[in-house]
Amino acid sequence: MQTSTRNLNHAHQPVHKCDPSRRGSAFSLSILLLALVLLSVASTPVRAADDIGSRQIDPPDGPVYYEYPGVEDPLIRDLWNEGAALEEAGEFIAANVRYQDLADRLKTTGYPYWRMSRNLLAQSMVVPQDDKDEQVRLLELADHTADLGIEIDGECAECLFWKYRALGRLPTVRGMLSAAADAKTMSKLLNRGIELGLAKRERGEERSHTTLANFYYASATFYRMVPDWFWLRWVFGVQGSKERALSDSREAVALTASRIDYQIELGASLLCLGGSEKQAELIAEGNRLLRRIQTETENEPDTESDTDKSESLDHRLAGILIESPENACEFSRNGFLDVNAVATSQK
Repeated sequence: MQTSTRNLNHAHQPVHKCDPSRRGSAFSLSILLLALVLLSVASTPVRAADDIGSRQIDPPDGPVYYEYPGVEDPLIRDLWNEGAALEEAGEFIAANVRYQDLADRLKTTGYPYWRMSRNLLAQSMVVPQDDKDEQVRLLELADHTADLGIEIDGECAECLFWKYRALGRLPTVRGMLSAAADAKTMSKLLNRGIELGLAKRERGEERSHTTLANFYYASATFYRMVPDWFWLRWVFGVQGSKERALSDSREAVALTASRIDYQIELGASLLCLGGSEKQAELIAEGNRLLRRIQTETENEPDTESDTDKSESLDHRLAGILIESPENACEFSRNGFLDVNAVATSQK
């Protein structure tokens, strides 16, 4: 995606004022924009929904023992450990063989299904770019696998999350016509995931807030980037909201303050709403936050570790937002989505 530094504050106005004679072009434009938004949202890296990754299961009194269903059975425990180790090694197909075995044995939990869905999504990202058919197959399978987990366990928030992630990538390989329907579904998944996370927290069932924080973070990005044109809701049932983006971003940071990517999203949301509504206090808060991130991540990476690479990227992204606050609403970790250029190209 090409990065743009042009002023985009009023990029939506030509389309916002479209008359009935231009409904066709407005419809095409909205589909294109939603597809590009989903591409930007789907390209945003989000860590594992449980932040456990491949950690081996501890003994029954260990800190992460509770995360894996059925581990009282030694066979089940071994399957979880084997699957997690294979996943860490990038052996996604072999890992999913273990997870499918677990799904067949456990029967009443969606947990193995979201792990399989996440691995299928990871598989799709390493398929050659020109093999669109295989990418579509894997992403549709990831979507379907998450659905199976939801059918078995309607409160599997992680299943909802990885379905959301799969749908976000599908328009990039399946075609933009699916973007409008997928955007509405993605909005519903975000709302349901946050609802479930809040209910579980209220009942004291969620010991880690990572899943809920991921939903808030994804929601903030989604509602900040989707245009807030009123007719989008009439036609497609989804509309952006800068206010919701900022609120959800604050919630994500409150739950997991250590995540620098969450803090950068909060900075983007502050600059986006502050610039759009001429609220100087929000702009000042966003700039303070982003400058602090720059200070904390100013050292160049000493190693090739994922953590060092991420901190180096965070440092650059904070600087980009400080330099181009007028583009904050279109910011993604891959660059700026130039809504104005898209609108102009469709005239």
